[in-house]
Amino acid sequence: MTNIPGTDLNVFPLNLGGNVFGWRADRDETFAVLDAYAAAGGDFV
Repeated sequence: MTNIPGTDLNVFPLNLGGNVFGWRADRDETFAVLDAYAAAGGDFV
């Protein structure tokens, strides 16, 4: 986990951008990406 400077927040070191969710990626694709990210330990969207 990575600490965000100046806060008490510890997050996954890789941020997942979600600007394509619901636009270029349909519902099923969006949930597949989010599920895979969470399964890998991701928590920073």
